[in-house]
Amino acid sequence: MILAGFRVTHLADTWVSQEGLPHLRRLLTQRTRWAQGNLQCVRYAPRIVSSRHYSGRGVLETLYTFGQPVAHLVTMGLTMALLVLGGFGALTLWPLTPILAVLAIGPFLLWSPVYRRNHAPEASRLTALLWGAALWLYAYHLFVVSARGFVRMLRGRNGWAKTRRNAEPVTDGPVARES
Repeated sequence: MILAGFRVTHLADTWVSQEGLPHLRRLLTQRTRWAQGNLQCVRYAPRIVSSRHYSGRGVLETLYTFGQPVAHLVTMGLTMALLVLGGFGALTLWPLTPILAVLAIGPFLLWSPVYRRNHAPEASRLTALLWGAALWLYAYHLFVVSARGFVRMLRGRNGWAKTRRNAEPVTDGPVARES
């Protein structure tokens, strides 16, 4: 829409009704759809960068969003290459493990006091740190959904059914399956 010249803005005084998905399969299906959508939109990157309709911050935000599944795929590819090519010789790199752990977990633990300050000041510092650690673990699903989205694209599977709401009955229509 922005490439076509429409103005898109965020409204602070509106809301969208959402609900959590109680089944892992439905969550992964929904997030795979999102990851695949971002992967499919990467082709617009050159047009976005050169568009007069995007601000510099808008370009960065959009490219960051599109690039997340790409970064997950590259990270997985490099990890697999290290494991396959390096084999158990990679164990000699054990001194890097604490550094990698700090780089992987650190941003989530740094996020937690900021979140606590801005949104949950009544929570303890320990609770906030646990939220950060939980968010770090939760983020690993992004590797799964990015890979699934990429495989779907390779197979030419570009159609999607909307993820069924919890209160909606199971019908014969095109909805994401639970099992």
